[in-house]
Formats: sequence, structure tokens, C-alpha cells
Amino acid sequence: MCAMQIVSLPALAKLELGVMPLAAEALAPLAGMPTLRRLSLVRPLEGVPVSLVQLTAVQEISYAPEKEDVEDLTAESDALCVALPRALTTLSPDYIALPSHLLPALAMLERLETLRISGGPPGDRDTAGLPLPAGSWLSSLRTLEAPWRVVGPSIGVLRSSAPRLETLACTGWLAEGSRIPRELLHSFFDLLSTHPPLCYFSIAGLYHDSFQIDHHSELIRLCTRLLRQRPTIRFYPAPAKSL
Repeated sequence: MCAMQIVSLPALAKLELGVMPLAAEALAPLAGMPTLRRLSLVRPLEGVPVSLVQLTAVQEISYAPEKEDVEDLTAESDALCVALPRALTTLSPDYIALPSHLLPALAMLERLETLRISGGPPGDRDTAGLPLPAGSWLSSLRTLEAPWRVVGPSIGVLRSSAPRLETLACTGWLAEGSRIPRELLHSFFDLLSTHPPLCYFSIAGLYHDSFQIDHHSELIRLCTRLLRQRPTIRFYPAPAKSL
């Protein structure tokens, strides 16, 4: 089905694109669809998806390219940074397609309520932290689901600039041999215990691939203290890792 056929569906609310190669200009006809709210990009588009910014009715975008496309993602991810519709309320990029400068570009999305960053770096390797940018965009953020490499270095800005944050979930798993500084781990739990709007948290992304008793014992101790301080917060233990 081509884009011109798609626009003949006047009540279409959700669309998944990219199963087959698609030129960026093919998105342009979608700008006239007032009911289109959710757009999923599964494979990289051919060229620059500049026309995304024209989709003013779209509120949710997910971007999860296939892993074999990693080497070809740089140019497109760069373009995605400046092409996101400013009215977005939900953005779900895959970590593997996340350039470090996409996070500063989030500052332009002042209606963003949910940010879900899935996956992890290729080969489960540790990389430098990707802190969220400070700014007024954080005032609307209610849900953050991201790997520790994003959450950890963002604790300060979340504490000072995200007054509506209700859900904070560390996703993924830590690579074997990686270390979380004790002070930073305590800062994370301090945020959970002193930020009144928070009602849900997950620590799945704070667990190691290999069991390290000292690290896991500290997590249990901090969780126990948190639940005593805030008995109404909803705590979900880390799920069993998929085999």
C-alpha cells in the first residue's frame, strides 16, 4: 500500500512504516491525516525523514530499526533529531539508534510526557553516559523508561526540573564487570524517596548479567529502606531475564 492509498483511510489512527524501503518524501501525504496519532518506524527510511515534522497531529513516534542496519543509522538518526513533530507526547527510540545529540534535541519537545528508550548498546558494551538535557521540556515529563546510562547521569536534572515525574524505570541489564558508583546509586534511591509524584519504579536495569552478591545485597537494602519510607510507592522487582 502506497502513501496515497493510506490517506484514503480517513479514520486511521496508527501506522507502521518501513517494512519495505520507503522514500522520505512518501511521508508528505500523511500530513493531511488529522486522525493519525501513532507512527512506528521499523526500518530506516531512504533519505532524510524531514517530512516527519509536518505530521502535526502525530503524538507518538517509535523508532526501532533492525539491528543489522546499525552501521547505516548515523545520517538518518541525525535527521530524526530535527524532524520530530513538536507536539509529540510520547517518543520511543531504540538505544541502538540513539545518537548522543538526540537527547539535547528533546529540549524542543515541550509537550513530551513519555520517553521510553529500549534496548542497549551493540554487544551489551558499556558506553559513556547520555544525560537528559536540562530545560522546560522536563516540566511535562511523566514517564521515563531508559537504561541506566541515561537515568544515572540524569538524576540531578530530574530532581530539579521534572516536577510531574510519576514513573521512573531503569530498563535493560548492566554488562558484566560494570560498576555503579555507590554515591550515584544512593542518589537514585534518594530521588525515589524524596520526589512526591513518583508512584512507580523499576530497578531491572540495575542488575548485572553475572550475580554479584555485594551489589545485589546493596540493592535489596536500599529497596527495603525505600519501601519503609514510602509504603505507597509501587515497587516491581526485576523480572526474570529472558534466556
